[in-house]
Amino acid sequence: PGQEIAALMCEVGFHQDLDSARQEVAALARFGSQEIEALYLAPLERLVLDPEVVVVYGNPAQLMRLLQGAAFGLGERAQGDFGGKIECSSYLIGPYKTGKVRVVIPGMGDRIFSMTQDDEMVVSFPVGLLAGVLKGMAEAGKKIGARYPITF
Repeated sequence: PGQEIAALMCEVGFHQDLDSARQEVAALARFGSQEIEALYLAPLERLVLDPEVVVVYGNPAQLMRLLQGAAFGLGERAQGDFGGKIECSSYLIGPYKTGKVRVVIPGMGDRIFSMTQDDEMVVSFPVGLLAGVLKGMAEAGKKIGARYPITF
């Protein structure tokens, strides 16, 4: 499917040539054929299965606090790469494959199909990192009163 995705990117005007489209597709987080059996998505309050990846939508200030907590609790900065399209692969598959926190600017599909708003971003991470992220959120910036909403 990589070749087809690259061709589609050119066809709809997201790349000017097939070589650059192929490079972007090669950089996308993807599952191989038969690598997983299914993908289950659900809001937190409707979860039936145990999650493997946590996805949090919020405004930049809210996610700044989450990222501060993740850096404090996990000891490293979040990763991100941005292309403005097919971003769901970055926040759904990326953390699953790398075991790392990801920061993403939602793409057009998120905005069209999921009604993601202009002021929203995404932070995602493997569920195994949740305890460290939560502990970090309680401690990061505590000595200077860092919080959300931001104090002016």
